Amino acid sequence: MLEMQAHALGGLRGKYYRAMFLLAALWNGIAAVAALGPLSDASFRAKHGIAGNPDTMGLQLLAVCLAALGWGYYRVSRDLTATRDLVWIGALGKPFVFAIFLRHALIAAIPLWLGALSVVDLVFGILFVEFLVNVRRIAGQPEETVSPQDVDVMAVRTDTESLVKLLSAESYRSIPRVCLDILLWVGAAVLALYVDRWWFTAICIFAIGFGPFHDLLVQGHEGTHDLISRNRIVNDLFAWFALALAGISAEAHRRFHLDHHHYAHSEKDPEYQYFNRVVCGVPGWTYLLIPAFAQFAVNSYGMRRTTPAKSRVRILLELLAGALLHAGLAYGLGWRWYLLFVLSPMLTGLYVASVLRGVTEHHDVRPGSEWTNARSIVTNRFVEFLWSNVNYHLEHHLYPSVPYHALPALRRSLADQCHSRGSHLDRGYGRTALALLRDPRHFAPSEEQRGG
Repeated sequence: MLEMQAHALGGLRGKYYRAMFLLAALWNGIAAVAALGPLSDASFRAKHGIAGNPDTMGLQLLAVCLAALGWGYYRVSRDLTATRDLVWIGALGKPFVFAIFLRHALIAAIPLWLGALSVVDLVFGILFVEFLVNVRRIAGQPEETVSPQDVDVMAVRTDTESLVKLLSAESYRSIPRVCLDILLWVGAAVLALYVDRWWFTAICIFAIGFGPFHDLLVQGHEGTHDLISRNRIVNDLFAWFALALAGISAEAHRRFHLDHHHYAHSEKDPEYQYFNRVVCGVPGWTYLLIPAFAQFAVNSYGMRRTTPAKSRVRILLELLAGALLHAGLAYGLGWRWYLLFVLSPMLTGLYVASVLRGVTEHHDVRPGSEWTNARSIVTNRFVEFLWSNVNYHLEHHLYPSVPYHALPALRRSLADQCHSRGSHLDRGYGRTALALLRDPRHFAPSEEQRGG
């Protein structure tokens, strides 16, 4: 079994896990130094609002424990097939670290920024669980299917279907990415509060909407295709959370988006029907209005009479749960912070990101072929990382079973076919969006048919 796990944890997946445990070791080392240094300094504690006098002996014992666990994580990063008992300890303990810090931050025993830092422990705890579950799943698989990432992509380049099967079998990474998005969101908000300058706060608000908030919707989209987790309950829970932040039901989004895939650029395409109702003919500038109606369009589509009653009830329950989520955020954060760091990012950065994505994905593309009815964007690696490869939109439409992190490999394998079939592959979101916003021609199925 150890040999099977060693083979399965090779390649890119092994590099990812080794980097994760190495970062966990560094984080524990930083925490140990902080316990011996600033947290043991009475003047530092008084200046930053940390209640009570320093318990020097307790902090020294804490530093030793943190350093010992950090050394253990380092050892795991060197040998992923070693005993996993230490990882279980971290997976169970780190969420409690977050809970304790959060409680003390809420009662003002420690500053908010210190409580926010504990989100890192929560993220590592979730990532540890994902590692343990994934290794256990690998151990139960036949040996020939355990490591799709170890297969040389170039060797199967001429066999697209085989490559798609391999890429679709890869481990999903949406749960770690959701955790990272939340961490970036909280970090930007804490940084804005720490700097306390209106212009810097405005930048952070826009960055939250343009970055982590938008990417959470991308991960909710992954959940629509059941690509967050192979456990349906876990998948649907994370999909609901990611989309509920924007006021969208995951079940309604699944019905809207899967029908969009099935009827892409036809009269039955719900996305085209919605756009055409906003402004008849859908000129490019229409996309400046579309984000304002997106929630209503998606949720109402799920509530149509043709939708099974069970699904309509689920949509209503998800929307109610989403409203309770926002009410809880408003109560926990206070109305000022809720307006600043939850609603304002939606109206600024998320709006801009939605316009850029919306107008570039399908505006003025050629209908009638799956190779030409969507557009991909060639952009820099920072944007690809920030938006979880959502720029690979054509590749996603061609093979929606491939998770987001495997889309670049899929593009490389499809490059020759995309070129020969005249697929839309444009450079840069900014320049492409500016051109398309001025483009009066979208797509009208009946006109295309008459013209042909």
